[in-house]
Amino acid sequence: MSLIWAGCPLPSCLCVGVLNSSGFLRTMVNCSPDVTVNPGEDVPLQCQASINAEIILVKWSRPDLKSNKYVFFLRENRPYEKYQLPSYRGRVNLSDPEMKDGNVSVVLKNVSVYDTGTYECRGCKGWGDS
Repeated sequence: MSLIWAGCPLPSCLCVGVLNSSGFLRTMVNCSPDVTVNPGEDVPLQCQASINAEIILVKWSRPDLKSNKYVFFLRENRPYEKYQLPSYRGRVNLSDPEMKDGNVSVVLKNVSVYDTGTYECRGCKGWGDS
């Protein structure tokens, strides 16, 4: 799988996780190992950008929902709930708000079977970064 973003110099990462009705999260493509999640628990969704990148945009999405809204949307260090899917508002935060070392992982709180699906993390670095 590859990412191509119009207007962004390079994709920073791609992480995909599938949370099934049994509460099992499977992540792939340079992400964390498989973890088991029970309904009501919090689950980290791992994603790593370039360490030296100034991250200006982070989008976590569920392509299987075919929506123009996101699981999590951050631009210039500010999350925007208005771009977020309503069912994820108040339940998703950056693991590290400072995004140290390119960590753009998020924590999804209080998971349920309705969180079943594919999760993608996409990011955009600042124009001056190499």
